[in-house]
Amino acid sequence: MNKSGLWNAGFGKIGATLKSLEDAGVTTDHLATIRSDGELAKKIADLCRATEPSDIKSVWTRIYKRYFNRRVNLADVVIPDHYDPKKHFCIIAARGITLNEVVKGLRKLFTVHLYTEDLDANVTANDRIADKDYAILFRKNIEADEEFKNLSANQLKEKGISGITLLERLLLEALYFSATLEHLDVSNVTLCSGSRFSDGHVPYVLWDSVASKLVVHWYSPGLSRGCLRARVAV
Repeated sequence: MNKSGLWNAGFGKIGATLKSLEDAGVTTDHLATIRSDGELAKKIADLCRATEPSDIKSVWTRIYKRYFNRRVNLADVVIPDHYDPKKHFCIIAARGITLNEVVKGLRKLFTVHLYTEDLDANVTANDRIADKDYAILFRKNIEADEEFKNLSANQLKEKGISGITLLERLLLEALYFSATLEHLDVSNVTLCSGSRFSDGHVPYVLWDSVASKLVVHWYSPGLSRGCLRARVAV
């Protein structure tokens, strides 16, 4: 019943992987050591991640193929000149990608709880839409931007502050999880001020560590809280 990661691999893939390890000299005793030694397993995972592409377009090409079953050509996407991988998350929204499609892909990895199942039909206003490929940067924070706490979506709009859309926030979860196997917004909440439900409410996203699930729900556009924070495009 586990929906995550390696449990999705078929017997053929598992068998081929074990054969490659055996050919390289790995024995059943080695496998037992990996199972019993968490630090060794982490080192192996780190080594595997180190072999993944570092170019951000290649990273996203792999994410779209692996998680969303999409083959994309991102060669013409313009990455902002000031992009710094140490400071920024770079989200690439591929042309035509939908909220429902992203949720379906994320649910292969972990539980996603939605306020309403058909996000495409119910999230009707967005500051940016994926009618073409585009890249956008946000600060590389695990928690949403602290300086924007206690600001409602209405206040952010009045100040001309461009916040993350719901699609961008869900894609960001895919990016972060693919690199770390961990989650964002474990203590606070990202207010997706760049999007609106059809009734005017504002989506928010958080990781519920107790229930081990990603939560998408809503707040009133006039509501502000210390834990409720925007992620602002840079």
